[in-house]
Amino acid sequence: AGFKVVNADIPDIWRLDFPTNNPPYDNVLVRQAVAYATPYKTIVDNAFSEANRAYSLVNPASPSFIPAWNIYDTNLDRARELLEEAGLADGFATDLYYDSSKEGWEDIGLFLKASLSEVGIDVSLKPLPATEYGEQRAARIAGEEGVMDGLLFLSGTIWLDDADPNVGLWLVGGGFANNSHYANERVDALHFDNRFNPDLTARAAAYREIQTIAANDVPLLPLAVRGWPGAVHPDVTGVAFTADPHLRAYLLRPAN
Repeated sequence: AGFKVVNADIPDIWRLDFPTNNPPYDNVLVRQAVAYATPYKTIVDNAFSEANRAYSLVNPASPSFIPAWNIYDTNLDRARELLEEAGLADGFATDLYYDSSKEGWEDIGLFLKASLSEVGIDVSLKPLPATEYGEQRAARIAGEEGVMDGLLFLSGTIWLDDADPNVGLWLVGGGFANNSHYANERVDALHFDNRFNPDLTARAAAYREIQTIAANDVPLLPLAVRGWPGAVHPDVTGVAFTADPHLRAYLLRPAN
């Protein structure tokens, strides 16, 4: 009451990562089934004060951006067909890990759990304190067996309107933050051959192809692009936003 709510369109992308090196997620049909069973509109409309559905791991402002993940929409019948094709018509049980300190993940987890149950996937929510979550995630990236061998929620603000860091971190084989352990020779070649390519048209085309490949392989599933909301006291002015999610306090002034 009495506060002004502001929101900046900062591309904070929230996503679901699959452990592509662990069954049943080593089968692309299972990952695609989860993508079709995900309740995107429910998540966007109910888990955030202001957000849009995410269609890529790339900043929507990037010249290389394409909405590659628009091949998936909530379609439970299609999800069931894919699970049957994968030999899992009766479904399976899985864990879903997330950082309990990150507001929003609990709601998204409940929405996803309810929707996946409709196709026979029994999800157990595994919230972890931030420190433990970070430690286990690092262990998973390092290849330790039996650590976070289920689904994984992640979110992160993209500081650049360029596809290079996102692809290099999250998709390239052995990437520093490649939680899914995804590896595709074509994706790696396109990235390393073009990340410093001075031909910007060819470079953008390469990263668009990467997004298309990744959307079909679906090692990760973008869920939502959230803005950066804040409540401002009426006696304060000078609130400003940049591409990173940090308030510039030195710009704040008394309103009068």
